Amino acid sequence: MATEWLRDHAASYRVATSSSAHTSPAESAGGFVRVWCYLPSLSSREKRLDLITYAQHYKLTGFITPGKPGIVCVEGAESNVNSYFNDIRSRCRSLIFL
Repeated sequence: MATEWLRDHAASYRVATSSSAHTSPAESAGGFVRVWCYLPSLSSREKRLDLITYAQHYKLTGFITPGKPGIVCVEGAESNVNSYFNDIRSRCRSLIFL
């Protein structure tokens, strides 16, 4: 049925890519990391948008879960993640647990 058709035809839909096409020079030099951050409270829409804006500036991806506690997961080049959290710590008044 559908699963058999997928098994038979999946190979024709694959696209050959080189592994170097997906890594930027920053990622290959510093490594790719994922950091989880817990905030005591993250309920303000404005704060969440600020965190997203800062992450885009540093070319990072991830997600934010609002609430008490709030969770921020950021992934990208190690140097960019470190710079991002240094920037966030200098701007944020609440405690940040990494």
